[in-house]
Amino acid sequence: MNADAFVSEALYHAQVWGIKDEDGFPTSTNASGETAMPFWSSEKRAQTVIQSGQPYRGFKAVPIALSEFINQRQPGLTRDDVYCGLNWSGKGATGYDLPSPDVLARLTANDGKNLAPQQAESGRSGEWPNQPPREEGGCRRGDKL
Repeated sequence: MNADAFVSEALYHAQVWGIKDEDGFPTSTNASGETAMPFWSSEKRAQTVIQSGQPYRGFKAVPIALSEFINQRQPGLTRDDVYCGLNWSGKGATGYDLPSPDVLARLTANDGKNLAPQQAESGRSGEWPNQPPREEGGCRRGDKL
């Protein structure tokens, strides 16, 4: 699923999903050296990555209210220059990483529109310019932001 799906589904459900284990929420460094923390727009998407095996076996999906994600999580991610990994999927948990301020801008620009999730699956490309797809990277556990 594409990055636009993350925004429309997060707004529609008024929450996002993270994953964590006893050490906290994971981060990963992509091929460009950027650190990202993964988030999903549905529990099903997060569970699929957990169940696919490494690197996130043993993690639990955790709901995060959209207001908390915007008002509490985003400032810390921005301050620490941590990207948001959006709807990573597949065995290696790959996808797109976007700067936290860009994700925040998308969410707040669309706030109130609450697009139905089906609109996210309507065939729009949804890829954001100048953002290469994420490749498999190492999971760093325990980074708490």
